[in-house]
Formats: sequence, C-alpha cells, structure tokens
Amino acid sequence: MGGGALELEMARKLREFSARIEGKEQLEIKAFADAIETVPKILIRSAGLDPIDVLMKLRSEHVKGNVNIGIKVPKGCIDNIKEGGILDTYRAKWQAIKLATEVVNTILRIDDIIAVTRPGELKKREKEKMRESVFKSKKLESC
Repeated sequence: MGGGALELEMARKLREFSARIEGKEQLEIKAFADAIETVPKILIRSAGLDPIDVLMKLRSEHVKGNVNIGIKVPKGCIDNIKEGGILDTYRAKWQAIKLATEVVNTILRIDDIIAVTRPGELKKREKEKMRESVFKSKKLESC
C-alpha cells in the first residue's frame, strides 16, 4: 500500500495495542505510532491539504475498516490507494521501519548508559550488582 495507508494502519494498530499496556510502555508505543504517522503527514502537506483535517478523515476511514484509504498527492485527495495503483515496495518499506526501530532502540540504550554513568554512579551500581548476585546465588546443598 502506498499513499501513507500502511503507516496509518500501523499507527492505528499500535494505538489499539497500547490501550492494553500500562505504564511507561503505553506512552512509548503511542509515541512510536505518532512517529510512524510522519509519512502520511508529509504526504498531506505535499498535496497542499490541511494536515489536521485530512489526518482525522483518514483515521476515521481506517477505523471503519477501509485500510486502503490514503493520500493521492497529485490529485490532492484521499481515496482507495490500492484501486488507484499507488503501491510502495514491501521490502523497502519493511527495511525502513526495521532500521528506524533499531536506531531508536540504540539511542534509548545510549541514553540509559549516559544516565547511569554519572561520576561515581557506575561504581556504585557495580557494587550493588555484586551484592545482589552474592545474595541470589544458591547455597551448596549437602549430599
């Protein structure tokens, strides 16, 4: 699917999934859904359409089950993308989403490392881990 239809549907499914998750993870999933919707937003602007109005109409269509509804940039309208022959290559789309997800995960890991490695903090955490491993280890049982 092209015209942002795939991204809209992915974002919708992620938001549905996030409703079943609690805590910080729910916010992270919603943020990922918002990020995925960047593609349709860019297409909407490129077509010279109002991003808020058109995005709401597209979301509404996708909730109704019309998953092939997307943006036809040359005509400046929303329509069934599949019938119009506007298709993206699956492999390129899959690779882009996979790479973007890996980049975000790497950035988050680096952020966690930076947060932990404040002066003296790393040694303190290492000592705590050593204590935890000592207390968690099993005691030798008699034969």
